[in-house]
Order: sequence, then structure tokens, then C-alpha cells
Amino acid sequence: MTKARRATIELGDRVLQVFQLPDGEYGLSQTQVGELPGKDENYVRKFLGSKSPEALPYKDFTPVKLPVEGERTRINLIPIDLAIAFWTKEATAGNVEAARLLGACAVESIERRADKAFGIERTEAERNQRLVATFQRLGDYFPSGRDLISLPTAYTHWNLDEYHAIAPLLSRDFKYGIPGQTHGDMVRQAILLAARTKDWRLRLESEFHFLVLRRKNYRYPDMESDIFTVSIDGEEKRLIFLFDCKDPIVEEDDVKECVYDRKYLSLARRKYGVDYAFLILFAPFGASPYAQQYIQESLAPEDSRAIRIITVKQFFQFLNDRVAENMENSTKKASITKEINRFLNYEFPKPPQQLPKNHR
Repeated sequence: MTKARRATIELGDRVLQVFQLPDGEYGLSQTQVGELPGKDENYVRKFLGSKSPEALPYKDFTPVKLPVEGERTRINLIPIDLAIAFWTKEATAGNVEAARLLGACAVESIERRADKAFGIERTEAERNQRLVATFQRLGDYFPSGRDLISLPTAYTHWNLDEYHAIAPLLSRDFKYGIPGQTHGDMVRQAILLAARTKDWRLRLESEFHFLVLRRKNYRYPDMESDIFTVSIDGEEKRLIFLFDCKDPIVEEDDVKECVYDRKYLSLARRKYGVDYAFLILFAPFGASPYAQQYIQESLAPEDSRAIRIITVKQFFQFLNDRVAENMENSTKKASITKEINRFLNYEFPKPPQQLPKNHR
């Protein structure tokens, strides 16, 4: 029976099993291709059956299951280019480890050719030391995401009497919130602003849209972030942020709908395979007193910890600060701040002088 041959190579501090097929071509273990970026082989199988652009060249591909010389085992083998396509898809979805793998491999490939061009010889140990350093540099680039998690939920400064008096003024078109700015204006500006940062990317959520529609819902999160890696208790965890721009103020029913009716958090955890999903609701006036009470008393602890409600002002100030960190040109910084001033300088409406005698 025809068998494959196994060898081991080092990618910096990572070990990769490679196989030589009977025809002389090289293959990789489907299982390890999934495990290196923190997934499993089921993700590779799903990738092969998906409509992802990276998967299209392999839509009719079936992994070759071959025995290995000197072993009582059979391995599902896939070509190296398919592995690269899978890691590319993972990297574009925000998988930090996949991005680091691709980056480090590309650097070493070019360095090897440059060494040959300049007549430089290096030992494999030296190459691995350089590759470890490359992994480290690439890892340092990726943000932690902690800066957004640390933002406190913004509750209104109105007491209940004031809140009931002012609630009728909070029209759904933000007439008394941000004059002339619609829900779409805020989403578009947020995406443009995030694109100018070093490490925050926001995009319109489309794939999530279909998951939600299959549950017979008609809305979906406005935006999603890249997937971040954070160190928690000495372990690397993966997290993603979903953003939804609600009405002028986030009410109890808004929170209940997002968490339990549309199941944003549970869907995101399952869809992206992350350890944590955070739902960021932003509105001109933050959360109502009733939303505050519902989050604190009625949500399951794991969902309560995963919710942040912030004001539009907080959200755009956060993005503006990230842009400023990435820009050295003070004129450009000032120009960007001027663009988003309408989202930073709106005012809270004031309660009427005479409060109504009967409230909710």
C-alpha cells in the first residue's frame, strides 16, 4: 500500500508536521492546520464547504487519507496552499494566531531568498531565532481590546421623575439628541473613523445578519470588530465586539431583545468560536434607569458582564483617541476631530420646569 513519509520542521517556537506524498508533493495534517491558529479540523472541513472566496479554488477537494511509513495511523492530508488559504480566511476574520503564522512564514520566505542573493548562510537554529523574534513583533502589534471593555456603562443622570418627564422628548429620529444625524450617519462615520486607527477595524455585519434572519428576526448588530486576543489569568483568550446603535436612549426592552430574543451574544460565541463576545449598545443618552435595573438584576451573570451601554459621545471620543494615538500630524488630528464634533458636542435635553404629577 502506498504510504506518506513524515518529517518535523520548526516554525520559530512552533512545530509543524510535514508529509511527503508518493508523488513527491508535500502535504500537511488537516488536524494540525486547524489547531495551529487555535481551531480544530472541523473548521477546516467547514471552510472547504463554505462560500468564502479563499475556499472557492478547493470546492471539489477531498482530503487524502494515507497511512504513514512506520506508523499504524492514517492522516488526512491537505496541500500546503490549501492550508495557507484557510489561515488567510482566519486572519481576515481577525484570528491573531493565523495572521502571525502567515506573517512569519512570509518574512522567512523572503529572507531565505535574500540570504541566497547576498551569499549569506545561516543555520536552522539561527533562522528559528529570527522567526521567534518575528512572531513576537507581530504579536506586539495586535491590541488587547481591554481599553473598550474598561469603559463604564453610561446611565442617565436623571432621577425617575425627570426621566418620565423627558422620555417623550427622545424621538426615534434623534431630533432632541444629535440634530440632523441619523442612525446611518453614525454607523458610517464610526467605520470611517475606525479605519484611521492602527488597530481598530469596524465593519458592517453581514454574515451575522443571515444567522439572525434565520431566527426570524429583522435586525442585526450594526457593526462588528476584529477578533482580539487578551491575556486573562495567564491564558490567551479571544474576544469580539458587536456594536448596535439603538434609539436615543437604551431601554430595558432593548437589552432584553438583543440578549434573549435575538441572542446576539450566544450566536456570536458560536459563530466565531471566541471565548468572549461583548455587546456594545451606544445611544446619545446611554441607558435609562430601567435598563440599568434590568442589567443588574435580571440578566444572567455571564450576559450582564458582556454588556456595555455607552453614549455616542463616549463611543466617538474612544475612536478619536485611537486615531490620535496613530497620527503624528497635529493638523490631521484637528481635522478629524472637527469632522466628528457633531457627535461629541451634542447636549442632553433638560427636563421641563414643571414635572407632571402622575408618573409611570
